[in-house]
Amino acid sequence: MTLLRAVRVSAKLLTLIAFSALAGTGKLPLVLVIGGFIALAIGFAQEFAPISWWSLARCPRPIWNGALVIACLVTVADFLWGTQQALQASLYVLVFLMANKLLTLSRLKDVPQLFVIGFLEFLSAAVLTVDFWYAGAFVVYLLTAIWALLMYHLSCEAVQSMNVADEARLILMAVPLTARFFWTTNAIAIAALVVASGIFLVMPRTGFGFFQQANGTPIRTSGFSEKVDLGVIGAVKQDATLVMRVQFPELEGEPAERMYLKGASFDYYTGQSWTNTFSKKRLSAKTEDGLFEIGSGRALARNTRRVNQDILLEPLDTSVLFGLPFVDQVRGPFALLETDSMGGLWLPHTVPRRLQYTISSISTPLSHEDRQGALSDYPPEIKRRFLQLPTIDPRIGDLTHAVTRDITTSYGMTIAIKQHLLSHYAYNLDVGSMYTASPLEEFLFTRKTGYCEHYATAMVVMLRAVGIPARLVTGFLPGEWNDFGQYYTVRQQDAHAWVEVWFPHSGWVTFDPTPSVMKTSGNPLVKQVGGMIDSIRLKWDRFVIHYSFYDQMTAAQRARDQGESVRASIVSILGTLKNWSGLRSESGTMRISPPPWMSLATLLLCALLLLVMSALFRKRTAKVVFSNRDIAAIHMYERMLAVLATRGVNKRPEMTPLEFSKRIWKEYGAEGALVQELTVLYYQVRFGHEPLSQYDLQQVEELLRRLRYSMIKASVKPVESK
Repeated sequence: MTLLRAVRVSAKLLTLIAFSALAGTGKLPLVLVIGGFIALAIGFAQEFAPISWWSLARCPRPIWNGALVIACLVTVADFLWGTQQALQASLYVLVFLMANKLLTLSRLKDVPQLFVIGFLEFLSAAVLTVDFWYAGAFVVYLLTAIWALLMYHLSCEAVQSMNVADEARLILMAVPLTARFFWTTNAIAIAALVVASGIFLVMPRTGFGFFQQANGTPIRTSGFSEKVDLGVIGAVKQDATLVMRVQFPELEGEPAERMYLKGASFDYYTGQSWTNTFSKKRLSAKTEDGLFEIGSGRALARNTRRVNQDILLEPLDTSVLFGLPFVDQVRGPFALLETDSMGGLWLPHTVPRRLQYTISSISTPLSHEDRQGALSDYPPEIKRRFLQLPTIDPRIGDLTHAVTRDITTSYGMTIAIKQHLLSHYAYNLDVGSMYTASPLEEFLFTRKTGYCEHYATAMVVMLRAVGIPARLVTGFLPGEWNDFGQYYTVRQQDAHAWVEVWFPHSGWVTFDPTPSVMKTSGNPLVKQVGGMIDSIRLKWDRFVIHYSFYDQMTAAQRARDQGESVRASIVSILGTLKNWSGLRSESGTMRISPPPWMSLATLLLCALLLLVMSALFRKRTAKVVFSNRDIAAIHMYERMLAVLATRGVNKRPEMTPLEFSKRIWKEYGAEGALVQELTVLYYQVRFGHEPLSQYDLQQVEELLRRLRYSMIKASVKPVESK
């Protein structure tokens, strides 16, 4: 492949990668995707298919100008009445400019313009997507860009060494592709990737979201509004859509106990649905370091345990935040956080993109006093809010009293009601969604099968019927544990409803009356591969997409702590060596008595150091050995210099061959063209490691003959060398 074709092909390949990344975001209109790939196909066909009718793709300039005006008008219309987003609307013009350059690329100076267009496309893709595949596209784009820019640089150097107006000579020049050139270029690309990664890690994070885009349509959820109808959660129990990933940074392995990711709480039951009468929200205080103090007050209680969670939440159609009960502190990339009177966490509005936040929860076990205590006289506010009942079927009261007969403690009654629901009712997702005026009565006395919210509602109503405060809670079970990433993958099908019961000494305590359902496990190999891929995707989101200033400070603190640890280790080792060296004190003076093995080790170390220094010195002073190819090139160049010396034109030692050829071209004109051709051939053989073929030898003899004749014929005054 010639150098000029290599430049064009590398530029078009770089554009193909950039446009493929842009099309892969799914935000590009179908007409632009089809048009862009057609233009790329024609552009590559022009390089590899020597068919004359490819020139028909090169339209006259007035047609291109008219098409550009149309593209601009479409961009304005899309911005005003279509997507109403400047970035996506401008893609019409960007793709048109790409097609224009691909179909009219002929001159070397057009290549940088195609580079810029491809870079803008790749940059737009970075704004329009946060998926993990973009990392692979970035590496491929970087490697290709290094090669493309290097090919362009070599072409520019070749043009400057010849007649600037005679760019067609690049067609005859081969690409100087050698093993050394190949590996050096790849090393440059890898070094550039390492440097770019370092810059990414140390560059200060900002909170500006001007270029951030939404991640498509938010996931529709059920059970997290101010009203929940019985049966709404069961409708999504077969939906495997990913909702969140939950990590426990301070725990090793999967937690032993069952986790509940609380979302919303409900206190008022109408007989058909639940509502939250505590829906009025207040803003939470935010500390200077970005921490929201929820103030659960449980941290000072006995037997409490703090559990930290790192949660990556997918874009949802609700503004509720999830976390283990009971939340004490929250940290996240949001300026405001609201809480309701039942501990629910809410953002002021829904977030149309993935959200990374950290929650610290306080877990309090049931106290001994509450386990043994009888029914208490609860505070008036608790009784008014959490003993409320609508007009219910008398059979519910009779059933409750039958279940709790002869039990005197509130905890015992709670366990009895829970066990009754677990043992006498079946969990079934095939229950019809037909509307009924009395869903609870139908569940308890007719169907005896239902969803989790049927079980939870039945337990709350039965507890309230015997005077025990309780409320219904909706959220998610932890889902599937990922062994590779050490986190839970939570999906829509993990949506759940359970019960919280109030005890005088312990506060709200979680109870779940819904039977556990064994999930069907698929192919183990497919499950492991899927878990590994999902773990990599989580790390991409955590350490690239949501990498924040707080993460930078944490990394700096960790590096400082590790440095202190290394320094302490070195001090400890030196102290040990000091003790081993036999340091003793005699009459107030210090005396060192090194053991024999230390003296021998010192001698061996000095000998090894001398050998290394001697080898390095010999390498630096070694005589340069030329290969036969190098000798032939040097001999050819010396013959050329001898011809020039006959006319008094001598090369100064400090001048490079390229500088000397430019001087001859400037002062001798036509003779300089012959010198330039011989110099280019010398560079190819001497530094490009290309052997002299028989044709090259004939060309050298012909060029030297013409140069000798030209110098004899010329009657110019010799140039004095200084």
